[in-house]
Amino acid sequence: MGDPHELIKRAEKKLQGGGGFMALFSGPKFQDAQDLYVQAGNAFKLQKDFQAASEQFLQAAFCAQKQENTSEEATFYQNAGDCLKKINLSDAIVQYEKSVKIWSAAGRFNSSAKLLKTMAEERESEGVHDETARDQVIDLYMRAADLFEMEDFGKTMYSQCMFKVADHTAHKGDYQKSIEIFETEARKALSNNLLQYGAKEHFLKAGILTMCLGDSVTSKLALEKYGSADPRFDSSREGQLFAKLVEAVEDNDVEAFEQHLFEYDNISKLDSWKTTFLLKVKGTLTGSGVANIAGGNPGDVIEDGEIDLC
Repeated sequence: MGDPHELIKRAEKKLQGGGGFMALFSGPKFQDAQDLYVQAGNAFKLQKDFQAASEQFLQAAFCAQKQENTSEEATFYQNAGDCLKKINLSDAIVQYEKSVKIWSAAGRFNSSAKLLKTMAEERESEGVHDETARDQVIDLYMRAADLFEMEDFGKTMYSQCMFKVADHTAHKGDYQKSIEIFETEARKALSNNLLQYGAKEHFLKAGILTMCLGDSVTSKLALEKYGSADPRFDSSREGQLFAKLVEAVEDNDVEAFEQHLFEYDNISKLDSWKTTFLLKVKGTLTGSGVANIAGGNPGDVIEDGEIDLC
C-alpha cells in the first residue's frame, strides 16, 4: 500500500497543480488527490494510527466536496468517524453528523437513520452515567426513528428505536411518555400477524410503569384497556402477572407482590429493565428500595441494584 507520508506528499502536489507557465493550463487534480488521501488513510488504519487516518479521510472529503460529489463526501466523513470512535466518540459523532446532514438533504433517509442508530448504540455502549448522556441517546434514537418512519421498509427499525426511547425516558422518570410508546407499539404489533405475539410484553412494560406512577386506579384502567385491545392478554402469563401485581399494590400487600414475582421469575426470568422498575413499585409499597424479585425464597431481601437475574 506504500508509505502513508509519501502518499500525502503526492496528494498535496496534486492539489497544488502545475507551477509557473503550466499553472495557466492545469489546476488542482482533486480526484487524483482524493485517491491518494484514501490510500494514506487506509495505510494509517493498518498501522492503527486512527487519528492520522481520520485526517486523511477528511482531506478526501474536501476533495470530494470540490468535485461536488456529495455521496463520496458523506462516505469519507463516515470513514473519518469510524476511525475517531476508536479514540473519542464525541469527535466521531461530529463527523457522523456531517454525513447525516448530507444524506438527509439528498433524500437518503435510510442511510441517515442507520447512522444515527449506530451513533446511539455506540453512545449507549459507553454507559449512560448522567442525564446529559441519556438525553443525547434519546435524541439520537428519536431522530433515527423519525427518518426510518419516512421509509416504506423502515417500520421495524422505527419500532426498535422507539423501544429504546421508551426505555430511556422511563429511566428519566418520564413514565407517561414511555407508557404511550409501549402502548402504541403494542397496538401496532396486534395488527401484524408476525408481531402480535410480542404485544403482551409491551403491555406488561407499560403496565409496570403505570404502577410506578403510584396511582392504582390508573393501573386498573390500564389492565382493562389492554384486555380490551388484546383478548389474549388477560389469560397470558404477562397479563395474569400484571393483574396480580395491580391487586397487590391496591391492597398494599408486599408479601403477595413478592410472591407473584417469585413465581413468575421461576418460569420466565425477569429482565433487568423490569426488575429496575418493579423495585421502584416495591419502594412505593414499603418506602424501602429493597425487594425480593428474582432468585432466593419469598421473604428474602435483595438490596436495590444488587439483583442477580441469572
